[in-house]
Formats: sequence, structure tokens, C-alpha cells
Amino acid sequence: MAIQLVGVGCAALNVSPGGHSGDPIAAARDAKLKTSRLRGSSTMWIRRFVAGMLLCSPLMACAAGFDCKQAANSAEHTICDDPALSSLDGQMMAAYTQALHRAGSNQDRLMRDQRNWLAERNEMASLYFDHESVRQENTKGIERFYQQRIDFLNHLFVTADQTSPLLKAVALKLSTSAAPGDYDYKIGWKALGGDGSVFDMPEEHAYTVGEVGKYIPVENQAGLSEVIGSLPSASNDDRVTLALLPSAKFGGLYQVGGTLECVSWSLFTWQRQAIAPIKTPEILDQNCWTATGVFAGFQGQLYAISDSVKLTSSDISVQLLTGSDWGAQSRLLVRYDYRLSKPIAYCDSSSKDCDALTALADAYARRYSRSRVVEILNSPLSAEEQKSFDAMLKAAPDERTQVELPTFGATVVGYTNFADGSVWFPARMHGELMLGRIGHGGLGWRSNDNWYVGFWHWDGKSLSPVIGVIIPVQRGDFLLSADVRPIREILGTNVQ
Repeated sequence: MAIQLVGVGCAALNVSPGGHSGDPIAAARDAKLKTSRLRGSSTMWIRRFVAGMLLCSPLMACAAGFDCKQAANSAEHTICDDPALSSLDGQMMAAYTQALHRAGSNQDRLMRDQRNWLAERNEMASLYFDHESVRQENTKGIERFYQQRIDFLNHLFVTADQTSPLLKAVALKLSTSAAPGDYDYKIGWKALGGDGSVFDMPEEHAYTVGEVGKYIPVENQAGLSEVIGSLPSASNDDRVTLALLPSAKFGGLYQVGGTLECVSWSLFTWQRQAIAPIKTPEILDQNCWTATGVFAGFQGQLYAISDSVKLTSSDISVQLLTGSDWGAQSRLLVRYDYRLSKPIAYCDSSSKDCDALTALADAYARRYSRSRVVEILNSPLSAEEQKSFDAMLKAAPDERTQVELPTFGATVVGYTNFADGSVWFPARMHGELMLGRIGHGGLGWRSNDNWYVGFWHWDGKSLSPVIGVIIPVQRGDFLLSADVRPIREILGTNVQ
């Protein structure tokens, strides 16, 4: 049976991928949706994918980038049911086709990145919401996801776009580095060249507000009170971090606060042997959670630089300081591959099948992660099995309070719940039908990139946990980078 790939051409493109023998996961054969099997990303079917894609001229009038009459899963139906998403999918396909023409020897990297992006898109588009207002907000999020992808593809392999010397140097370092990109933003500056190989970063030390002046190397500190006054917490006993770049005679104070761990900067210079406050640039005025920023020295000039870090991307922005004013924002979007690590299993101490169950959970995660099409988890069920599965779903933990990963009392580093968007599915082992759940780890609105898989036994009346498995996900190799427009220009002036 063939698989329908979303976003691959103006007409439907069916590809018959090669598979791996011994796959423990049954094929998803939902008769209503005609869902087909996903068996990995063999070179052969990727080549067919590209060949078929190039048959579609980007000048042809497209709605979705695929034939909606053959929509075969929830992600495709979400796109086809919304005119705006359908139009954006067609635009994305046209941009991707043009990028492939420019890619040259980077075609394989672009195809890997497109596969990863489509999986991320599918995950967003497969979410189900009870409330229309929440569904509409998610749809807007998918629209923004498309708009940024289109902009990235339009600027990919266009060297004339490299407007910032600093970003050009960062992109060169990343493209020639053999090491995977560092996902931890606290030390990720080194991966971008912040160890001095590209740019110089300030030294940082934590003090109280009352004592911080003693560590600023200038006698005339009349302007320090204004710098301190712009901090969220300016009492003498409040903690503050001092960042200094003596070679540029530039410094800053910052504090971190709130649930989102937002960073508030107050910058200054002592170019004229006296502390003078400097306006905080836009890219340092919006750093929360996984976004972080700092100032840096590059080729005798002072820049603000920020990095919004995700598993498969780093969104890097810079602004150049000229006199006392910050220049326009320049932005580099970097894309990375990812890899799944060895699974961590939590089993009942009496279980004799822990290794086999772990392997089964790992296989589900590796298969699902590459497409994130919910229907791939389906197995053909007999009428009696469907009845049992429906009963399992009714007895399943309440999703409104987030489902807990089975850990059997073990200490777990990180989240112990399944994040929103996790899904139930039927799983089999040794002929037994179990209730399975797969998704990311999470707590409240927070989530991580690791895959969580759990299985529950059904005795006809109640569910009991069998195993919980965490498959860590790590950032992989550098794939691509492109100078792109600031987000405000892509999404609109009112978007942060």
C-alpha cells in the first residue's frame, strides 16, 4: 500500500516506501481514512518523493500542496478543512520546490529538514480540541508556523541575503562544525562562536544591587542609579547579575523573574569614563523561557544577540550598536536534525517482559516521531477487540489533569506527566491487547522534546500500569541556515 505525503505536490503523490522486517507495530489500516504504513525514510522513496515533486510547476495554481480528495489522516484533513491553511500549504510547496532547485549538493539536507518540519506540522495539525476558541487559536499557530517556513525556504541558499557580518560568521562556523549543535542555551553560545572563536561575550557575576557598583571599573558612577532604577527589583538586597565586556567599555545588569523566567536587562557604557545608560534593544527586551540574549563584541563593534532555542532550530537575532542607538534587527534561522537516544524504562519489579516491552515502546516512538501522524498508531481490530479498546478508553486516566507516566515509585529526573497532545492507541504484545499512550513529557503548559510511552493492562474491568518508557531526544547535526526577515515583518507588526 502507498503512503500519501502531505505537502508534496499540486496533485497527489503516492510513494511506496521500503520497510524494515520485524517491525513490531501493525500497519494502520483504518478503512475510513485509508491510512497507510510508514516504514522509515529509505533513500529510494525519498528520491521518488523529489522526482514526483518536481513535476509540479510552482507557477501552477495550487490550493493545498496535495490532493485534498485523497486526504488520509487527521493532519491532512485539518489543512484541507481550512482555506487559509490549504493556501499556505500550496505556497510552502512552491517555496520548497524552488529551494530544491537552488540546493545543489545540499538537497539531502533540505529533504531531511523538510521531513522533520512536516512531522512538527503534523503534530500541531493532529491536535483535537473540545472548545472552538482553542481550536481557532491552534489554527492560527499553524498558520504562523507555515508563514515562517515559507520565509525560510524563500531565503534559503540566497547568499545576497547575508546582511549582518556577525550572522554570516556564525553561519559559517555552524556549517563547518562537525559537532552537533548544543541544545542547552546556557552553554550554547559556545556552539555559536561565543567562546571567542567568532565573538566575545561578557563575564558575568551575581551580586546584590547595593554592592554591584564596586565591581564596575569606572570612578564616575553618577549614572548608575538610573541604570539600577530601570530594574524590576531595585532594593539594595535584591540580587542582580552584572555582565561586563571591558574591551568595549560596555556592561549590563539583569534579573530573571516570573514563571517564564523572563530576563530584564538594564544596559550602560562608560566610553567617556562615566556610566551612561543605554536603551535596551528590542531583541533583549523579550527573552523568556527558551529564549536568551546578551551583548557581544565582534570585529571592534558591539552587538546585542539573542537565541531562541528549540530542538530542531536556533532563531538568532542581532542588532548593532551605533553611538547610543541600536540598528535594525537581522535574523538567522538555523535548522538541525535530531536523534532518539537509548530508552529509559520503568517496570513493575515483578515483570518478566521489561526488556521486550521497552523494545516495543522504543519502536513505537521511533516510528511515530518521523511522521507524527496519529493514524500510524492504529492497528486493525476485530469487533471484540474494538469493544475492549473502547472500554479501555473509558477507564483511562482523566486527561484534564494530565496523565502520569507509569514509574512504579522510581525517581524521575524531569517531568513525570504526558504533555497535552499525547494520544491513546491500541498496542499488542504476545497476543494481548493493551492500552498505549505516546507523547512528550510535560507539566501544565510546559513540555519537553523527549518521547514518553506507557502501556496499561486491561482485565476487563480496570487498567493497571505495565511500563513507562522515556526516550530522550537530542539535537543532531547542523542541516541548514538562512537569513530571514524579523518575525514582525513575517507575521505582522502586532506579533511579538
